[in-house]
Amino acid sequence: ELDGEERREMAGELEKILDYMAALDSLDAYGAPALALRKELRERVGELGEMMEDNYAVEQYRKGAKL
Repeated sequence: ELDGEERREMAGELEKILDYMAALDSLDAYGAPALALRKELRERVGELGEMMEDNYAVEQYRKGAKL
């Protein structure tokens, strides 16, 4: 199970991702701001993925679910 700090950190990362996604909706898909936001979004998703990979609770869930 995630401890309080891990939950807050993951929730914060998810919130940032959702903010970036909302901002992308209002931009020209190929303009410089949209490209910069996409780059930042990819980095944030990568960080969140690393956090999940390193988390014991997620590892145990995957073992139990045979993922």
